[in-house]
Amino acid sequence: MAGFRNNEWYCHCNDQATQYTSKKEASYGQKFYRCPNRDYGQCSFFLWEKDEAKEKQKYVNAGSPSTPQTPRKQGSRDASEAPSSQASTVKSKPSSPEQTSLYYTTMKSPGSPPHASGEGQDALLSTFDNLKVDASRDEASNLFDDIRAILARESIVPRTSTNSLLRNAIKKRMAVHQQQIRTLEESLEELVLQLDEAESR
Repeated sequence: MAGFRNNEWYCHCNDQATQYTSKKEASYGQKFYRCPNRDYGQCSFFLWEKDEAKEKQKYVNAGSPSTPQTPRKQGSRDASEAPSSQASTVKSKPSSPEQTSLYYTTMKSPGSPPHASGEGQDALLSTFDNLKVDASRDEASNLFDDIRAILARESIVPRTSTNSLLRNAIKKRMAVHQQQIRTLEESLEELVLQLDEAESR
């Protein structure tokens, strides 16, 4: 749950929010807080530093964690309201401060459609359920390792040339996907700035 605790802002992922400096022309140099894991598309936490004192006061007055709300026009819809997919990514905390890598586990969400029964199908599904991704590595390598693990479970061993083709295809797809995410984030930030400017007039 997002809020202000222990003199720090926490985002919807329950992680400590990170402070950034805007590079947009309309707000160049202004500081703001947002989720450090935003690249994974799980969190829409956003707070301008100029609004921080006001949000902190709300927390003090309420005596409970306060969730900052960036001013928006009435009727606008937050990006976090988008329908969730059937599989969700859940981040777990490192077991110690020295452990700097983060781990993500793909889990089936409630309400997922039933799968076909059968021993082979169940074994394949268990492979998906137990997939773990090391976020200290690039996502293309993680995805390639997942595909190899699934193929190995089915006793399929690709040739070296096939592995190379798989790696290249995954990297190209990931590059396109990451560029789309960056473009959407920049558009969202620009819209927030425009809304702030419109509200201040």
